[in-house]
This record gives sequence, structure tokens and C-alpha cells, in this order.
Amino acid sequence: MVMTRLLFAGNITKQPAYLDIDCRIIGDLVNTDKVMNDTFFIGVYPGIDEEQIAYIAEVFNNFFKEIN
Repeated sequence: MVMTRLLFAGNITKQPAYLDIDCRIIGDLVNTDKVMNDTFFIGVYPGIDEEQIAYIAEVFNNFFKEIN
């Protein structure tokens, strides 16, 4: 099993908790929107070993083979 958890990333100005916060915004934040909408995060931690890395790679490879 590959453990997962939610990760907060992307454009903080579009998060409900921040909608009424007055903050300085520079530019159109197009890259933060791209991160928020079009990417995913593969988390790691310092204690991960080669066997765990190989397993994660295998799970991803199998997933992408199934969707193609």
C-alpha cells in the first residue's frame, strides 16, 4: 500500500479560508493556478529506502499502463 495525505499547494488566494483576506498579489498567478489544477505531489521522507522507492515506482508504472 502507498500511503497518501492531502497536500495544500497552489494558489492560496483561491482557497475558501482566504477569500476575504486582503493581501498583495503581484501578477496574474498563472503558474500557481497551473500547480493547483494540473499537478500532483509525490511525497517522500528522509527514512525512505530503496525497496520503498522501487515499490512506489512500480505502483505508478502500473497505474499509467492501465490508463494508456
